[in-house]
Amino acid sequence: MFRMSKLSISFCIFFALLTLAALGHDVFIWQRDGNVFTLADLGGIFKRYAPEAFNVVVEMVGADTFNMILTPLLAQTAVYVGLALLLISVVIGLAVSGISRLVGKEDQMSKLRKQAEKKDFRSYKDRVKYKRH
Repeated sequence: MFRMSKLSISFCIFFALLTLAALGHDVFIWQRDGNVFTLADLGGIFKRYAPEAFNVVVEMVGADTFNMILTPLLAQTAVYVGLALLLISVVIGLAVSGISRLVGKEDQMSKLRKQAEKKDFRSYKDRVKYKRH
């Protein structure tokens, strides 16, 4: 029914791969350590695999702002964040394709009305008649 643009599909694939990577990370940690299966939070992954970048972000934003704004966001599980981004990209992609489809139909109808208002709206090939000698 609705077809998403290639850019929307690319975002969906990207977020689906991120979600699968986060889930794969959690399964790997569970298999390696043998503990109870838990989903890793986004901040924990960020701290563990990129501690220098984490410290740069904390210094750049400031500790108070980081604790007030970014800590609740980074406390969310990575799989749920990936699924939320995937869902948002699908909804936006379908909405944009629906809107562009409606606008495209209106443009096509206005072109047809303009052609119908003209006296002769046939193409050049249709207007020229060839005679054999």
